[in-house]
Amino acid sequence: MDLSLSVDLKDQVAIVTGASQGLGRAVAVALGQNGAHVVCVARNAEKLAATVAEIKAAGGKGEALPCDVTDRKAAAEAIEGT
Repeated sequence: MDLSLSVDLKDQVAIVTGASQGLGRAVAVALGQNGAHVVCVARNAEKLAATVAEIKAAGGKGEALPCDVTDRKAAAEAIEGT
């Protein structure tokens, strides 16, 4: 899925949940391509690594943060850590 976005997000941090596939992945990549540092959140670490690799291949900055956001404590810790 290709998501077209044209905005300067330099020095911004974006947390994208569901970033391992589908719309979440497309949003994460588009944000990274536009300068945001993207924190990619989902349960599947392997798929998250692929998303981050795609962001970096496009010249963006990103990191994977495996987390089940249905676990309130884990989600809160992920946000705090970011």
